[in-house]
Amino acid sequence: MTRQTLIGGGVVSALAVLFMANAGGYEMRLMILAGIYTIAVLGYQMALGHAGVLSLAQGAFFGVGAYVTGILTTQHNLDGAAAMLAAMLVAAVLAALVAIPVLRLKTHYFALATLAIAEVVHLLAVNWTTVTGGANGIYGVPPLVLFSIEIASGWPLLVTVWSAVVLAAGLVFWRTSGRRGLRLDLARETPLAADVVGINRRRQRFELFVLSAILAAVAGSFQAHAIGVVSPAVTDFALMVTILVATLVGGQQRILGAVIGGILVIHLPEWFRAFDVFYLIAYGAALLLVIIVAPKGIAGFWPRRHLQETHAAQPPPALCCRQASLHCANLRKHFGGVKAVDGITARFTTGQITGVIGPNGSGKSTLLNLLTGLIRADGGTITLDHKEVTSLSADTRARAGLARAFQHPDLVREHRVWEAVMAAIPLSKDSVQAAKDAAAACAHVDLQGQAATLVEHLSPEGLRRLEIARALATVPDILLLDEPAAGLTAAEQDRLAVTLRRLADDGLAIIVVEHGMRFLLPLADTIICLDQGQVIATGPAAEIAENPEVIDCYLGRFEEAAKEAGK
Repeated sequence: MTRQTLIGGGVVSALAVLFMANAGGYEMRLMILAGIYTIAVLGYQMALGHAGVLSLAQGAFFGVGAYVTGILTTQHNLDGAAAMLAAMLVAAVLAALVAIPVLRLKTHYFALATLAIAEVVHLLAVNWTTVTGGANGIYGVPPLVLFSIEIASGWPLLVTVWSAVVLAAGLVFWRTSGRRGLRLDLARETPLAADVVGINRRRQRFELFVLSAILAAVAGSFQAHAIGVVSPAVTDFALMVTILVATLVGGQQRILGAVIGGILVIHLPEWFRAFDVFYLIAYGAALLLVIIVAPKGIAGFWPRRHLQETHAAQPPPALCCRQASLHCANLRKHFGGVKAVDGITARFTTGQITGVIGPNGSGKSTLLNLLTGLIRADGGTITLDHKEVTSLSADTRARAGLARAFQHPDLVREHRVWEAVMAAIPLSKDSVQAAKDAAAACAHVDLQGQAATLVEHLSPEGLRRLEIARALATVPDILLLDEPAAGLTAAEQDRLAVTLRRLADDGLAIIVVEHGMRFLLPLADTIICLDQGQVIATGPAAEIAENPEVIDCYLGRFEEAAKEAGK
């Protein structure tokens, strides 16, 4: 347990004791509502903060939980536990049905789609009068009964609600901390990088969206019992705004932020009642000030906890690569009338470094994107280890043995080196094996001793090496690199070339797209030259350097540039 945790726990305990010593019925009711909203915010953090999806349906799921509880307890005489479980199930099923089509959408389209779902729920609450009571709602919701024990209002309900907050916080912590949290960071901040290390982003988003709905339903169920009335107000967009504001003010990714946000959105309006008719202006100004001063939420003032290196630095072991090969046949990709890749056939084998060269727009990066599955081919086939993968997604291909580094390093800047590498290791591996794999990946690219360095503090060479280390952490058979030497000095390029040759000698098949001939020609075993989406020459570097067609379309330009520079 860290010092920060001990201090935080002590402060919370002291505040709890102070509250219990002075709380009356009014204060107790506010804290019950604050606990209820904290549960809803904890759920919303999973969708907005961790999955990175702006859902505007959290209020609707809150309302579903309240209505299911009200209907089952008043019309079917179920106790609170059974009604709450039913509310959770209904919300989960509704969220799953919504998620299947809606999670395919991006950014504002996703927000608009979830807003439409929320509006449908609100209209049902208002107009389905035989079930929901219409505009009058449902009255007489009994006190909460858990397993035949009635939870009276006041202290019993307060303790029960905040106990549920602790359980919800435990669920969120389990799902979003440690290696799981690192993979969520990677998927949210750098989605393409997440794809090429084998993270199934669709599954992640689906799971978190459903869990967020379940916690919203729990909060709604508690509110039905706490107030005794369920009205269409619990599905109104204003409630969604309250949950969103609480999340932004407290912090999108910190459990403490949910507690702070839940308490503030309930208490701030009460604290500003002294402003009389201007209290809403004061409330809005206070929230705006918090968002400006603390863009990451109030909890963002607390330093982030980093995953610590747990494996001592050692010399890198030999890579465990299969005798795999990657083959593409008659591969085609058109963007409108532009034939970016037009019938490319190539084979990449174990232990070989294959360079891909060609002028800008010749199809080099498009070829890598097709091979890794970031874009789909219009025609042709791709086989990995004699199995066709043409229709497979990028994350599936990554889990099958393909790894990729990008032209511009695609890393989470707030991670440390160790975390960036650990994020790529599948959760199916236990923590001990994951630490060994991460340490080996760092050692392979000479990043030992930099595990605690923040990504944003690395040099350009360090960023390149870190991306390769992250790729190696997936234990690939094929490694694809897009201009790895770009922006490096001559000395840094030489060191990188030594590293790549060592990896190839260990059995890794490496494909390098590169413009720097000084770096690539001495390194590559085979060179493929592209022009206008087609292969114009393939062979050893020495032959390619003398090929008239290659010189005419590509290499000759470097000679001309060198002469101009000499002048």
